[in-house]
Amino acid sequence: MDNKAKSFNLIKNKHAAYLLAIVLIIIALAIETVEFISESILGVFLFENLFTYIFELVTNGLLIYALIRRNSILIEIALVVLKVFEGTFYPIKSCERLDSLLLAQDGTTFDIIAHILFAISAFSLLFGLICYCIYKYANKIKYWDIMKIWVLIAACFMLGVSVLYVIDFVHENISWEEMLEPIALTILFLGMFMTYEYVEEETIYNE
Repeated sequence: MDNKAKSFNLIKNKHAAYLLAIVLIIIALAIETVEFISESILGVFLFENLFTYIFELVTNGLLIYALIRRNSILIEIALVVLKVFEGTFYPIKSCERLDSLLLAQDGTTFDIIAHILFAISAFSLLFGLICYCIYKYANKIKYWDIMKIWVLIAACFMLGVSVLYVIDFVHENISWEEMLEPIALTILFLGMFMTYEYVEEETIYNE
């Protein structure tokens, strides 16, 4: 294992990263639950939303269980499944949203900016997935670091989307449940990042 240098390690305390990962993921799942219920009752029920919610709930629930049990193998399995899903599903979803916005030809500059930020965040997850695959192949820690940077970038851009949606909500242009998705994803991505920080301290650096 190439672990001679810690090029990108924000949370030095693995116990802090461990607790933050669990708390953030639980909060994200709670917000996603409120989002799914509110959209199903107040909006339109979609099987796509049902699948996404169940998948996120089960997989992140498995991740929380693995973290609580401190089972490194199970943590890695849950993270791999999440990376593959989120690194492919959200880029496709962002492209669908941009296509709908362009075809409708009635989107505001505000909407376009929000959707572009969402797309950048989504594709950052895809790049993170690619870097993880390279890391497993090359066994070099720099690719693990690059993967974490992409996940952090995804969280930052999704935070930007959340801020825009909150502003839109304050101006009464959208309903409150519409801003739950980017907020939940921001917290979820940060929770994933904290999980990586814990995993590397626990298994890579063995501290």
